[in-house]
Amino acid sequence: MTVRKLCLILNGKKAGIPEIRTAVYALRKKGFDIAVKVTWESADMLRLITESIQSNCCRIIIGGGDGSLNEAVTALMQLQQAPDNQQANNLTLYLK
Repeated sequence: MTVRKLCLILNGKKAGIPEIRTAVYALRKKGFDIAVKVTWESADMLRLITESIQSNCCRIIIGGGDGSLNEAVTALMQLQQAPDNQQANNLTLYLK
C-alpha cells in the first residue's frame, strides 16, 4: 500500500473523544500517515489548512460540526482567491 498523507483538523472540543483517538491510532497502525491538528480560535482553520496544503496532504479531513465546516469552506474560498496560491487553486472539495 502506498502511504498517503492525511490531515485531520479537529475542533478543539472533539480532540479528546476516545473514539476519534482510537480511529486515528488504528489507521496509523495500518500504515496511514495522519497528522492531527486542533483548532483553538477561529483564525486557526485558515492557518491549519494552509499548513496542510504546504505539507502535501492528499486529503484534509475536517472533524467538528457546522461551524467547523463553515470555517473550512470559508478558508478554502479565501485560499482559492489568492492569485499566488496555485496549490489551493488545484483543490477539490468533497462533501459527504
